[in-house]
Amino acid sequence: MIAELRQYKEKKVKVGNIEINFAEAGKGVPLLFIHGWTNNWWGWIPVALRLKKYFRVIMIDLPGYGDSGRLKSYSLKIEAEYIRLFLEALKIDKAIMIGHSMGTYVVSKFVSLFPEKINKVILIGAVFRGENKKIRLSITNKFFETVQGHKKNRIIGKKCG
Repeated sequence: MIAELRQYKEKKVKVGNIEINFAEAGKGVPLLFIHGWTNNWWGWIPVALRLKKYFRVIMIDLPGYGDSGRLKSYSLKIEAEYIRLFLEALKIDKAIMIGHSMGTYVVSKFVSLFPEKINKVILIGAVFRGENKKIRLSITNKFFETVQGHKKNRIIGKKCG
């Protein structure tokens, strides 16, 4: 794990009244990773190692996580606003965003508030709330229909399978 960590430049940037910790590597289109509730940027290392050849991978510690500063209060809206400010501080107009677990909620809120800042969205381990199994099944089926309908996704699936 230590060798993998050395491949990333860990930095801090002032955002609002706190510092946001993040790590980055690679060049190209920005790919912003948003971690889950019990994680920080380190959790993205295995995925980012493979993607840094093709993208500028940026792995953030959300406010209140990892080595980022703490806030007085938290909400999805507040986290989304800090991500917007973070992107502005790095002079990034648009990014591809990847969210995992709780990070899917943060990314979804960001998209609803700042759709012009998004190229694409990837949600991993998204949690669908509610007791309506029919809606959850419909969403899951739509996801798999979309994935299976794209040639590149079939190729990736064959390579990973």
